[in-house]
Amino acid sequence: MLMNHHAGARRYSALTPDAVLEGAVVSFSGDTLVASGGRIIEEADLQLVDPDVQADPSRSRLLDGVPLLARGDAWIIPLMWNPLTEGQPVDGELSRRGSELWSSIRAWAEYAHGVPIIPDLEDPDLWSAYLRELVSTGARRADWWGSKDAALVLVVYGDPIPAPVRAMALHVVPIGWVSERRAPKRFPPMDLAWSWADAVEVAGGGAAGPDNLKRTQDEGRDG
Repeated sequence: MLMNHHAGARRYSALTPDAVLEGAVVSFSGDTLVASGGRIIEEADLQLVDPDVQADPSRSRLLDGVPLLARGDAWIIPLMWNPLTEGQPVDGELSRRGSELWSSIRAWAEYAHGVPIIPDLEDPDLWSAYLRELVSTGARRADWWGSKDAALVLVVYGDPIPAPVRAMALHVVPIGWVSERRAPKRFPPMDLAWSWADAVEVAGGGAAGPDNLKRTQDEGRDG
């Protein structure tokens, strides 16, 4: 693990306060690979999907360096954040690493669970309250795979292509939130907004409450 020069103790650089303004990908600490897509999928299945394992809602990490946010019946695993400061060039290295992690997670999820389903988030008549919530938090793409009674959803946030990706997360949610065939009679209230500040907070041992992804995006533009 690399030492972050801003910290007095060993910490993953993706989860230090500087990352809120500078951007981060959880798969790397500095230039060191610390969490592969395969490991993230494996641990999500083992810890958050397996019906024999009761996930503790107070948990704050999936793996060392990989934060975990509880949002009611949903889990959010923040993966990447790009502040995209207005007037500044896009960080090509950050975008490349984010793209590599997206490809790795997608490949491992496909290996474990088959070809993903990709709902049309631009459909004005989305049937699922969960999918509508994704759109309201700035998602532009969501690939999902069924795993027992849950779904793994790889979510990409940002303006429509060709705009760069602003953030990325893996959600673990009830299968009925994405499968119309198994949809519940009623969806629970949900607030799936999050920020990289939330990820940094839980990494430090605090409990992170719902935050607004769009608010953090605005902070990045203003910074």
